[in-house]
Amino acid sequence: MRHGAIPTTDSALKDSRSEPDCTRTLPPSTAVTPEPTPPVQSSEIHQTRKHMLCRSQKSSSECFSVSFEVGDESTWENELFFPAQRGITLHDSLYKTCELQNIDLSTCDARLQDKENNAETFLSFSQDSAALVGRHIRITAKESSNKRLSGSIYGNHLRKKSESYKPRSGSFFSSSTDEPNAVASSTLSLHEGDQSKKQIKQMFTSFFANSKDSKYEGLIEQLDKYSKLGIPKLQFYEQGTCEAIEALQKLEEDWRDIVEYKDLTERQQQQQTVLWELIKTEVQYIKMLKVVTDLFLSCLHDLQSKNLLKEIDTEKLFSNITEILDANVIFWKSTLFPLVRDMRRFKRPACIENMLEGFSMLHETFQPYYKYCAEQSRCQHYCRENLDSEVFTAYLTWCESQKDCNRLRLMDILVQPMQRLTKYGLLLKAVLKNTDEDVEKENLQAMIKMVDEFVNNVNSSLRHKQDKERLKGIIARIESYDVVDSKDDDIEKLLKKDKTLTQFDLNRPMLNCPIERKRHLLLEGDLKLKDSGTSKMEVHCFLLTDMLLICKPSTKKGGSTMR
Repeated sequence: MRHGAIPTTDSALKDSRSEPDCTRTLPPSTAVTPEPTPPVQSSEIHQTRKHMLCRSQKSSSECFSVSFEVGDESTWENELFFPAQRGITLHDSLYKTCELQNIDLSTCDARLQDKENNAETFLSFSQDSAALVGRHIRITAKESSNKRLSGSIYGNHLRKKSESYKPRSGSFFSSSTDEPNAVASSTLSLHEGDQSKKQIKQMFTSFFANSKDSKYEGLIEQLDKYSKLGIPKLQFYEQGTCEAIEALQKLEEDWRDIVEYKDLTERQQQQQTVLWELIKTEVQYIKMLKVVTDLFLSCLHDLQSKNLLKEIDTEKLFSNITEILDANVIFWKSTLFPLVRDMRRFKRPACIENMLEGFSMLHETFQPYYKYCAEQSRCQHYCRENLDSEVFTAYLTWCESQKDCNRLRLMDILVQPMQRLTKYGLLLKAVLKNTDEDVEKENLQAMIKMVDEFVNNVNSSLRHKQDKERLKGIIARIESYDVVDSKDDDIEKLLKKDKTLTQFDLNRPMLNCPIERKRHLLLEGDLKLKDSGTSKMEVHCFLLTDMLLICKPSTKKGGSTMR
């Protein structure tokens, strides 16, 4: 709506009328709640060429995503996208992929995720895929009916649901803690009542019955202190000095609570509903980032100061998550909070034009996302690797059992920054669908274009990183050898002067191509090469951007290299 708060800018990208593929139109309803999807990173060659944050060829309004949590654990965090087609069942959609990965669907369960309510629903493989548009499905090993009700997160380790980890009293970005009795009365209690170190120890004894490690005993003691006194925080934003920070804690439930809306048309109300969803989900996202920094990260740092879990590398586990939090707080202050502030002051609908300046700074504000998105998959893998440690698993279980986690695992939380990037475009597209005024449409199209460009840049950065690592893997498998073998000493001397003629280097720039164009692997596989008449030789081929590399298996005993 243009009437209401005075716009902060009159500029608009007049020529930006394209609608990027990474957005989809949300169904018109009184509350638009996008459902997050995990990151995309497939182990199959043809899948790794896909965008990790957006759909490269299919619109998000035509796809559903699937993660296979069976078989090779290194691929569990990978996500694949499938077209949602009427008349095609879920089983038919997944069949070819499962055949490639040697997955038998008859031994698997399909779980439809509902992140908003932190729930999962078992899904039939005969479900028509058209009904799964925009949804995410986990394929897991089939469990018994009892395990479906009380399944384990870490194999035999029971997941305990806590009724507490009570939020700090009224302070969102504060280092203060509650009164000890208030926290201790409910955190990590198997029975509602007294909290003590003995109860915590009994709880974790059910996980690790035979553990007598002194570090484990020290962990129990520290967790007891955290339950009573709270966790020392690494960083905080002063409470009461900034209206924008206070709004994160005290945001109204609905925009109608602060706006006079009776004179608005149905489409205008629908527009404001979707716009409020953008605001509300941003607040929820920032709160979840605070859970990582104030619970998981702060707890781990304090434990390490007590010589516990010193072997855990916090950067490998969390990457630059604190920088992500700072970036989104800046984005909130500059872009979305001004809408809330003006709605409160003038009792008028939010002015869409006031967001344009903030979205125009998206590339600068969200720079930390490049590093985080590149390392997010490794963070999950590092977390999974350390689950063999009883002390680390106990720490993780304790943190995940706190109420602030909302029953989410750290694995689930770590993918949320990648998911959030795609939601900006989705929600802006939904706002555009319910917008009639030309100036507002132009501004929304400009913002969608900015978001799309940023997401594409992040995707491009991720692909380049993947290609570089894959190329390194190929180089490591190929034995060094002389490209040119000459029996003439004079020719050999000339060749040695120019190493580019005698040394094979896949990192060398491609001929007749711009320097920014990088070589990457398209396909690899075994072939039989016909040699000297009827004889055939086994070879392994790499199809690269600018060459077909034909290699012979190494003759060395037990060697996995080739030349």
